[in-house]
Amino acid sequence: MDIKKNISFYRNDFPRLKAKIYYKFRQICLNARKNRIRYRAAEKYRKAGVIPEKMSDGVYLTKIVNPSAGIGDQLASWITGRYYADLFQVHYAYAPLYPKKWNDFLGFAGDQVSLEELIHKQHYKKVWLPPFDETDDGQIEKIASLMRLYQNQKVVFLLELTQIYAEQYGVIGRIRPLFHAVHREREELIYDPHRINIALHIRRGDIVQDGSPEKAQLQNRWLDNSYYMGILDRIMKCLSGADYGIYIFSQGEKDEFEEFLKYGQVEFCNEMSAMQSFLHLVKADILITSKSSFSYKPALLSYGIKICPRNFWHGYPEAEDWILADDRGRLDQNKLERAIRMKLRDSDRG
Repeated sequence: MDIKKNISFYRNDFPRLKAKIYYKFRQICLNARKNRIRYRAAEKYRKAGVIPEKMSDGVYLTKIVNPSAGIGDQLASWITGRYYADLFQVHYAYAPLYPKKWNDFLGFAGDQVSLEELIHKQHYKKVWLPPFDETDDGQIEKIASLMRLYQNQKVVFLLELTQIYAEQYGVIGRIRPLFHAVHREREELIYDPHRINIALHIRRGDIVQDGSPEKAQLQNRWLDNSYYMGILDRIMKCLSGADYGIYIFSQGEKDEFEEFLKYGQVEFCNEMSAMQSFLHLVKADILITSKSSFSYKPALLSYGIKICPRNFWHGYPEAEDWILADDRGRLDQNKLERAIRMKLRDSDRG
């Protein structure tokens, strides 16, 4: 028996295994009956006029992530918890990402208290909130009323695992400073700081067809190489002779992207780790995302220009550095020109 290996498992992987089991259990047992009882209680006390108008201090809210999901999906859940804590005007309890190294890399924990500390050290009580429609103000008010029933109690509210926040971009102001505040001097970039660095995330891998229904559904996330090349053609018109480099991040094979070599300065980053790829997507001067959470999340953290597929289930802010393209790569050329002109002026590379 390899004792060191077993010790390593219990130290590093066992907490994640426990989280996976717990996550699966919650998926199967949504406590629908308890949720109905809670809703009825909240409505009863609301009509009786005994529910306080404001939440007391010391109340927390969070959402547990699926530890077996990819980091893009985990971040979607994490952002959902962060957003609703602000919406309901309570404190956010930090729920960890898996594996642990992503927590250190992203820096989202900051000085926030963790869910584990609240439960095991400060003896807070967990209360699961019923699922609700994020677009229905009436349902949101019912949830708020339910939460106020626990006035002056040591409570941490947990969102159901099915709860979503589709737009996602409402937390940019909170998470972007946390990410860029991390001490990153040792994180090496392959980018040349003296030119415009253009990053393309081309989703392949899990969406390549094999005839299964699951793959057919994923095909809605497919964007041809022509989509990216159409956008690159439009970018080239705006660069006015400025030096540039193109970096392709994908799970696809290198020979799938040989047609991009016509642009000259092209590097294939297929062998880069997920964390290094994430960092480079964030740090690009121009980021062209795919229909994927893995490139959407770096876009939320980026100070560069973001060119994104309009037809995607997450939302985008209305801002000059966010440019939306249709599935054929067509976009607002005037907006693109303005954004690149500002980028060239600010970086003094023109």
